[in-house]
Amino acid sequence: MRINEDMDLEKVIDLFPETLKVLYGIGYTDLETPVMRHAAKIISVKQAAMLMGAEPEKLVEDLNQAIMGDQI
Repeated sequence: MRINEDMDLEKVIDLFPETLKVLYGIGYTDLETPVMRHAAKIISVKQAAMLMGAEPEKLVEDLNQAIMGDQI
C-alpha cells in the first residue's frame, strides 16, 4: 500500500506510525496531542502539507519513503 495525498492523516498514522517523524519534521507537532490526533481524520495529506507550507508531492514522497525505505 502506498500513501497518496487524498488519504486522511488519521488513517496514515494508524496504518504507519513511523510516518509521525516525517509529519513532525514539517512542523506538524500538534499531532502529539490527542485532540489534534483525533482531528487528523478530517485532514488529508495534501491539506496537511499546505497548512505547514510544504509541497504535497514531496510530503507524499517522504511518507512513502518512511514506510517503504529503499523499496520505492
